[in-house]
Amino acid sequence: MQSRSEQHLQLWEDLLASDYARDGFDLYCSFWRNAFQDYSDEAERFTRMGAQLATDAAKRVSEEQEELTEKVARQMVM
Repeated sequence: MQSRSEQHLQLWEDLLASDYARDGFDLYCSFWRNAFQDYSDEAERFTRMGAQLATDAAKRVSEEQEELTEKVARQMVM
């Protein structure tokens, strides 16, 4: 978020320093292209984290289910 904010401020500085009619559109398009790439990269990172958390949770649930099944089976035998 900090990086995006800094890049947004840099866009304004670049726009003010440029020949707006000639360079402004290129600067604006470049800024948004980079912003969308950053947001896409972050979304991918969160997706991977979510997938790993889901995998870990499923593994723990499976292990706990096996332990419970064994415990119930032992109690039935006794």
